[in-house]
Amino acid sequence: GTDPASVPSIELATKPAVAYTYFKMLWTEGSREEALSKLRVFVQDERASKDGKLAAKAWRRLGQWQRTVHEPLSLDDVGTVLQSLRHATEFGAESYKAWHAWAMVNFEAVSRFADAGGLQYVVPAIGGFFRSIALGKERALQDMLRLLTLWFKYGATAEVDVAVKNGFDAIAIDTWLSVTPQIIARIHAPNMLLRRSVNMLLSRVAKEHPQGLIYPLTVASKS
Repeated sequence: GTDPASVPSIELATKPAVAYTYFKMLWTEGSREEALSKLRVFVQDERASKDGKLAAKAWRRLGQWQRTVHEPLSLDDVGTVLQSLRHATEFGAESYKAWHAWAMVNFEAVSRFADAGGLQYVVPAIGGFFRSIALGKERALQDMLRLLTLWFKYGATAEVDVAVKNGFDAIAIDTWLSVTPQIIARIHAPNMLLRRSVNMLLSRVAKEHPQGLIYPLTVASKS
């Protein structure tokens, strides 16, 4: 029964779910700067933090809005967006959307700034994709393909190799069945670290699902 625009932010925060919905409405109606400004204040209010699920949504939304208004992203903007998304993953440790958003911004930073300091985001992106794959399950294929892109491109470095091997235990072995042809294609990778990791993963898959490797291995052996 009250126009939220007439209510001070500090009072609005006493009903966090209502406040959050109001900010989304402002954004949708085109008042983006106002929505972003209010959401920045909102996420810092301890009353809004009491509901972990809502706090995770709010921090993720803040990161997404920051990402939108700062297009095209600079390296400084990447740090700002990731700070918000890091909070989203802390409040929503089991949230697929939070981890997916975190991984995607890191992935974009690697893609855009590989030659200007962007490689620092490779390991965080890999860790984020493993979490989103573990939580997303049926939505995991695109994240799997992005993960493979990072692994095959940067797997020659020790840090990436460790991150990938740690991730092997983070997701169900069945998950790899959808991308076994892509992995098999790297059996003869010139880099020893990458080749060993590929063979380690294929051995694990073979122990659980030998039938899943017979056809792609046969095709590879004849190519």
